[in-house]
Amino acid sequence: MPEQLVQTGVTLIVAAGLVCALAVLLAGGGPRTAMAVLLDLLLAAGLLRLSLAQTWTAIAVAALTVVIRKVAIAGFSLPLGWGGRMRWSGDPRASDAAAMSRQPE
Repeated sequence: MPEQLVQTGVTLIVAAGLVCALAVLLAGGGPRTAMAVLLDLLLAAGLLRLSLAQTWTAIAVAALTVVIRKVAIAGFSLPLGWGGRMRWSGDPRASDAAAMSRQPE
């Protein structure tokens, strides 16, 4: 009985994660915030599932979920320059600086 209750809870948390992430995205929260919400709830589901299956595989899956969350959120934190190109400075025109410095022929 407790196993079935936990499995049902895990399923509901995953479904809630998908719904909440979609709601955040549609409300204008942006993909980074929506991904953070989804991954937080997936982590909660994974930890709840870990309470039943106390195996090294389950622990590895929970740890992998944490790593994926950190990498995904860090990836969404990278700034994008003009035209979708990545830039690494604070100047939004940094990727076009060389093109702008040339004189027309």
